[in-house]
Amino acid sequence: MDFKKKIITLSSISGVLILTLILGITFSGEKVQKRKYDKKLLSYFNNKKATEIVITKNDEYIKLLKKDNKWNVETAGKNIVANKEQVEKLLNEIKNLKVGKKITKNESKFKNFGVSEDDTKKVVITDTNGAITALNFGDINENGKQYIRKQDDKIVYAAKNIDELLQTNSKNWYNLKIFSNIKKSSDIQSITIKGQNPETDKIADYTLIKTKLKNEKELQWKLLDSDEVVKQTEVNLLANTLTNLQAVDIEVKPLSLQNPNLVLTITKLDGLKHTLNAYINPENQNQYLANILGSETIYILSKYSISNIIKNKSSYINK
Repeated sequence: MDFKKKIITLSSISGVLILTLILGITFSGEKVQKRKYDKKLLSYFNNKKATEIVITKNDEYIKLLKKDNKWNVETAGKNIVANKEQVEKLLNEIKNLKVGKKITKNESKFKNFGVSEDDTKKVVITDTNGAITALNFGDINENGKQYIRKQDDKIVYAAKNIDELLQTNSKNWYNLKIFSNIKKSSDIQSITIKGQNPETDKIADYTLIKTKLKNEKELQWKLLDSDEVVKQTEVNLLANTLTNLQAVDIEVKPLSLQNPNLVLTITKLDGLKHTLNAYINPENQNQYLANILGSETIYILSKYSISNIIKNKSSYINK
């Protein structure tokens, strides 16, 4: 009996010690301090409801507007399609900003941290309800943290450095991907090319179409109205090139473009067509100006990228 009592007593003591250890770890000063100071700056912020973002840096500013679920860059009176992933990355970073302990709430010291109204980078976000979130981003400290302050608050914090996302140059926000609606090259059903190669001066006029050939299980590329055997790898390379085709810039000046040097039509497996018209840039013979039919955006493409597209159809035929 005494032996059993000893066992029970030892078990009870061990249980108390383990519980004490667990509670000590959970509620240690370091853990409590971390929870206290590792909090979200904007617990109320809903990045999905944002409709306008204005970024100001010194005398420069950029305005991003969301319309019909698409982000645009407001430039020279035009709305240019913005890089959706980049805009969403900025909003996500702002939503998840966590701050440490208060640095100061003394207004006379704001300038020391770069968060005064005179020398700060400002981000103002408006949502669907008209609610405004305004932030002042300041200097970077020796630990790589960035000083930050809500404009309606006098408290300065240190948070994750997102300075590289606070760009005011329009070009940094453009979506330069030409065929944004084509996610994968395997989505392409046909490619029609009509134009003159700028390097060889040879005329191209043909359609490559994906279809199921005799004795083949998978869809294969073939030349429309031709029985010649096509180099599948070469056409797949073309399809991949078109899917990832990027402009070097966007032309914001109003232009009247006529008589394209290249007409390129891509038809997707779902039947949607995308037609690109490209013109030699009269101000720079090493560039092409191009636009997608139905869009006002004028892309600037390199001569090299166009010459890679306008190949003679013999390039794709097995001999």
